[in-house]
Amino acid sequence: MKKNTNKISCKHILSAIVLIACIPIVSATPPIPESYWGYATLNGVPAPDGTFITVEVYGSGEVVGNTTVKYPNGGYSLDIIFNDTDTAEDEGADGEDALTWKINEINCSIPAPGTDTAISGGTNGNFNLTATIPDTTAPIISNVTKTELTNDSVTISWDTDENSNSVVKYGTTPGIYLNGQFDTSLITLHNISLTELNATTTYYYVVNSTDASGNTGESSEYNFTTTATSDITPPVISNVENTDPTTDSVTISWITNEDSDSVVRYGTTPGNYTNEESNTTLVTLHNIPFSQLSADTTYYYVVNSTDASGNAGQCSEYSFTTATIADNATVVLIGNAIATPNGYASTSIMVNNVTGLGSGNITVTYNPSVVHVTNVTSGDGNALPVQDWNVDNTTGSVRIFVQDADKSHNGDVVFAIVNFHTVGEYPDSTALAISSSELINYTSYGVIGHSVTNGTFSIIDIRPLVITDAIATPDVILNDNGRPRIPGTNVTVLNATVLNGGSGVVNVTINLSSIGGPDDQIMERIAGTDVWTVATTATGGINLTHELVVTATDGADNTNTSVIGLTILLRGDVVRDGDLNSADALYIAKHLVGKEPRPSLIVGDMSPAEGDDRVTSADALYLAKYLVGKEAAP
Repeated sequence: MKKNTNKISCKHILSAIVLIACIPIVSATPPIPESYWGYATLNGVPAPDGTFITVEVYGSGEVVGNTTVKYPNGGYSLDIIFNDTDTAEDEGADGEDALTWKINEINCSIPAPGTDTAISGGTNGNFNLTATIPDTTAPIISNVTKTELTNDSVTISWDTDENSNSVVKYGTTPGIYLNGQFDTSLITLHNISLTELNATTTYYYVVNSTDASGNTGESSEYNFTTTATSDITPPVISNVENTDPTTDSVTISWITNEDSDSVVRYGTTPGNYTNEESNTTLVTLHNIPFSQLSADTTYYYVVNSTDASGNAGQCSEYSFTTATIADNATVVLIGNAIATPNGYASTSIMVNNVTGLGSGNITVTYNPSVVHVTNVTSGDGNALPVQDWNVDNTTGSVRIFVQDADKSHNGDVVFAIVNFHTVGEYPDSTALAISSSELINYTSYGVIGHSVTNGTFSIIDIRPLVITDAIATPDVILNDNGRPRIPGTNVTVLNATVLNGGSGVVNVTINLSSIGGPDDQIMERIAGTDVWTVATTATGGINLTHELVVTATDGADNTNTSVIGLTILLRGDVVRDGDLNSADALYIAKHLVGKEPRPSLIVGDMSPAEGDDRVTSADALYLAKYLVGKEAAP
């Protein structure tokens, strides 16, 4: 039995050897990785050292390779592993798997996900990667302001720290924004105008800006209140009246339907209001007193009122006439004065028709940009001594005190002499206005009633115009009788340079009467120069040299004159006796045979009419035929 057992065992061993020999042998070589190297760019710049680079199977997210940036300029290298089919485990990519590349877990845009394919054993040099960190930060809003607020519109402005659009949401209830305006332009300085708003209404609003990545920032709530509806209606003026005028004063009154200021414009010519009195207080009952008027004078005036919104109303023209000064009434008057620029002048302050004058004080006002007071002195004869005077040339006033303790003065009394120095220029002028005056009676110490008459200080210009270079070109011409002439021989241009003396050149004329023209021929100014000119011919004054008088006038009616010399010749009058006769024909004939010098071409060259620059037998023949009535005067 053991032996038999041993035989069975050997049989089994042989069977096993045969079975093993029949099993095929399989290779265990793993797949070859795919190699990559290149440069990684993150947000437009080379990725820094240590930046993670990952490769996943597109769609599944299985990581099949990873590395970090470890070379300059974002350089990297990476191998993709593949599945070994001899194992049951999933160890890497399968051949031709689509891949997704990532930098710091951000999908690359280059290559785009799914566009690269895994290939075992492949080598990919300069395989560059690009990824961008997505923008998830909303714009920061600052400096929210409102401007240009009116009754129906406003402009809302704000800033953002990045380019973004512009939205304003608004409404009349806090937190509820039923309206909106927007601008899609991506900017950092935002302006949105809201229009068609209601007047005197409070609006609540927020501003909103969204960047290119869709991130939106919004402000907190603000508000504004529109203004009242604009007033465009001027005040209505009524009940315009004036009090009974005195010799030098009057009060004008009127009513308006709303609060407004008060202005009276007046003058002594209808429609020409050279003076003005005003009060800026806004009222409905208006009263404007004014004085320093002239006695027995008609004044024309209009009243004007402007409300708080700037609307002005003006009445039609009215007038009044100041009272006449009685023949025996006392009058304080200041005389007129004139002076040249930087000149000096004086005038008297008089008290006329007065009885018992012992003292007085008077204040005179003037425009200090026109004239300054330099001195005040006592007058001669029937005059009160000046005790003191005080001048203020900044505001334009001088106060004068006079007194005579020894005696009273009657009749026409010299109150004082005021001396002036001009500081303005022609044609400046200023009123010399007696703004206050008090006269005291020598015996009773009482105030003497009186009226006032104001004067005027005027700056005049007496500087003459200067005329130079008064010439005629040419200064010798032929008479003009209608027959053609050698070109340029019967026309002259008269020029004169006129220099402004200070008041401007108004006109320049020349007297042409001696050569058959007008006695006040107007000369024209050559643009851009000081030269005045006129062209002329001559029909008279033959064989004479004329002094033509040029007259220049300025804005102050100052004139100056100069003369232009001009000689007029008679064509054909070669012997220069003022007549055309046989003597002229004989002279030309003798010239033609060499017995006389050639006459002046300007008079001797008669044929053809336009001349041929010589004296020939044709000229002698023309003159001979004229002398027998066969030709017109040459």
